[in-house]
Amino acid sequence: MMKSITAVLIAIAFLFSAPLVAAQNEPQFKAGDRVDADVNMSSGGENARWSKATVVEVMMWQGKISGIHVKTDDGGTFTLAARHLRPLKESAQNTPNDNQVNPPSKIKDADANPSTFKVGDRVEVDSIMANDPKDSSWKKATVRAVDLKSGRYVVVLDDFNEMSVLIRPGKIWIRPLNDGSTTPEYATCEFYKDYKKASNSASPSAELFKSVIFEWNRSINRYSDFGLVFEGFKMGKAFKNRALGNGRKEVDPAPIGATIYPLKTKLVACEKDLNSTFRTEWTNEYSCYKSQVGEWVCKNAAPQNYKRESFPNK
Repeated sequence: MMKSITAVLIAIAFLFSAPLVAAQNEPQFKAGDRVDADVNMSSGGENARWSKATVVEVMMWQGKISGIHVKTDDGGTFTLAARHLRPLKESAQNTPNDNQVNPPSKIKDADANPSTFKVGDRVEVDSIMANDPKDSSWKKATVRAVDLKSGRYVVVLDDFNEMSVLIRPGKIWIRPLNDGSTTPEYATCEFYKDYKKASNSASPSAELFKSVIFEWNRSINRYSDFGLVFEGFKMGKAFKNRALGNGRKEVDPAPIGATIYPLKTKLVACEKDLNSTFRTEWTNEYSCYKSQVGEWVCKNAAPQNYKRESFPNK
């Protein structure tokens, strides 16, 4: 009986230690390595689909490999675990130089591109870094950083998104832009919130209705900072709410007979989270009135001319 228990314990210990041993024995990869990649990310066997590829980047997270980004010789890109890769043995003449990604230490300035760019240069970049030039998608950008050691330009696109453009022999993924355009500036965003607390005993006025609208927008906001600015605030002629028949009212849910104060304005809202600022502008019509419980309410119609953009926090 004791021998049986001992045998079971040994078997369990082997099972739990096996993955650790396998992980320790896995080959180590670095940028530029030629590999066979199982692009099906299978557990092996007949489900595997092996393709020749080159390691583009070994991604790390908290000191551990979180994924290995590879590019296959047919132009596909994949992020795989080390277990889905194996070293590729091939002769130098069979190495597809058109697709090869050089290790950072071997990249030279002369390999970069017909033009060497500097910070601040206006450029066009192939936003998908296509393997075939006819598939390229060119976008305007500005060079933010040059890192020839690691073989990349860091650029900010004109839509304020940032990307790294790899420098690879035989690949033109970045080129000069000579259309006279300048780097777009981030839109200004004002976090204005100096509105008095709306009082239900206050007389109707533009200042009161701005406060009511501001308080409502702030109440539904979930960002770390928020501001609202009114542009072109115009009030119309007041009228009494009336019934239209079949349970409908001219302004619903305002009480029948309530005085309605119509207004139209353009609003610019600024919202900030940890990394980005969001600027939203739109025009809206409002019907302001006192509710059945005596509270000032401004009911909005459907927003018009809605525009939203984001940019990194300065």
